[in-house]
Amino acid sequence: MLNIISWNCAGGAKGKIDEIRELTINSRPDFLFICEPEFDGTNEDYLAIADYHLDAAKSLSLGKARLICYVHKNIRNVYQRIPSLEGDRENVLVYGNKQLRIAGV
Repeated sequence: MLNIISWNCAGGAKGKIDEIRELTINSRPDFLFICEPEFDGTNEDYLAIADYHLDAAKSLSLGKARLICYVHKNIRNVYQRIPSLEGDRENVLVYGNKQLRIAGV
């Protein structure tokens, strides 16, 4: 069973990284979508969380990602990001395999 969490952190992930890390420790999500992270692509190491890979939505190319996702390392090989399903939408992240699709908007 997958554990998927979505959180609108309103005001940026950088100021709430301790809460985000605590959420990953306590809930151990497979996918943790963070809306409104105000992530500009810099200081990515600051947002790093052990055992998670960080993806940013295409809006990053416009200056700031409006959506990021932490994907647990244990499922990265099972659920791949599917940019073709994200299309031109700037604030969408889509993952999946042959049986399931997971989208953060």
